[in-house]
Amino acid sequence: MERELEQRLEAALKERVMNLLMERNPVDVPAALVADEAQRLRNQAKGDLTRAGHSSALELPCRCSRSRRAGGFGWACWSRGDPHQG
Repeated sequence: MERELEQRLEAALKERVMNLLMERNPVDVPAALVADEAQRLRNQAKGDLTRAGHSSALELPCRCSRSRRAGGFGWACWSRGDPHQG
């Protein structure tokens, strides 16, 4: 129980530090890098769904937009649209 509390406190501190770092040192990520990562994640999800017995013809569109909190890289991908928009 004590270890769990310590881990939660450490995680909260890490999140606060990372948020401050991102706030004070914004980093622009090239759109091509974001598009490549979005495609990789779509392919991975599609493979996972296929292995789970779902249709391999499933299309997983993605729209990427700028977000300060997205995985620490300043981008978030969501539902439909052009991955190069932001």
